[in-house]
Amino acid sequence: MKNSLICTLIISTWSLAFGQAPNWSVDGSLYAHNMNITATLFDNCVQAMEMDDEIGIFLGNDLRGTGKCSNVNNGEGIIFITLYSNVANGEVLTVKFYDASLDQTLDLTDNDITFVSSDVLGNITQPHQFWIDLKPLAVSITNNQGELAYSGDSIGINGLQYQWLKDGVPVNGANSATYTPIESGDYSLQVTAPGYCEETSNIENVFIDVTGIEENSLLRIFPYPVPADNQLNLNFPNTLNDEVSILLFNSLGQEVYMDTKKTLNTSTYTLPTSGLANGVYHLNVIHKDERYRSKISIQHK
Repeated sequence: MKNSLICTLIISTWSLAFGQAPNWSVDGSLYAHNMNITATLFDNCVQAMEMDDEIGIFLGNDLRGTGKCSNVNNGEGIIFITLYSNVANGEVLTVKFYDASLDQTLDLTDNDITFVSSDVLGNITQPHQFWIDLKPLAVSITNNQGELAYSGDSIGINGLQYQWLKDGVPVNGANSATYTPIESGDYSLQVTAPGYCEETSNIENVFIDVTGIEENSLLRIFPYPVPADNQLNLNFPNTLNDEVSILLFNSLGQEVYMDTKKTLNTSTYTLPTSGLANGVYHLNVIHKDERYRSKISIQHK
């Protein structure tokens, strides 16, 4: 892995000759607009900046901005570049990387920058990522009433593969874009795709009261019989006039039953269980901002 560096903007003259460092420079006074980039560079998902490495950003053969590594700072390589244009918005700029250790200049394909006047792209804590070979993924998760879901600007990528983690350990069988935890813990999501780096999301802490009713919940539901055989009855003492969702999950957190009613004006709801294997399941009933949770046993006679 290359040394991690912080990089500062330089102005020099422009050359792309192989066998010597490029002399790239931009006269900002010739342009009416500018934007700024704080960025880093990854090669095969590993940060890859060394002393005197350089980034140049072009419109055709016209250099519009450049930055060069010159200092080491706390384990992360950052490069600062000011881009220039006489068109306020919309010019698509290409990126080149000069590797000083190999004395080679590389075209960074699929790293194009769209110029937007006065825009600021990236910052010290979350720099824009240029990349060689494998592209980084933007991965985050959301928590919607206990259901965790993948989000981010990589959703449309083909071939995404998911692995949910609980306390840093893979959850067996949890390989879809959504997951409903059945135990309290710190949950995150690993995402991979062909041609992309493996990335891990932010952590969501989930608390589940496995004894039955969630703290402060107004829902009062009485499931019977326990264990259930071919059906599970849910007794609702009160009529629920808004949308109600009834979900059942197996021990792997996989959804095995889901039904949504606009209103529930019956005192008893029947959930069919004849097609489910013997074992322990997790019942979730969602009404407005309330969620009832309980462990349910199914044992066929």
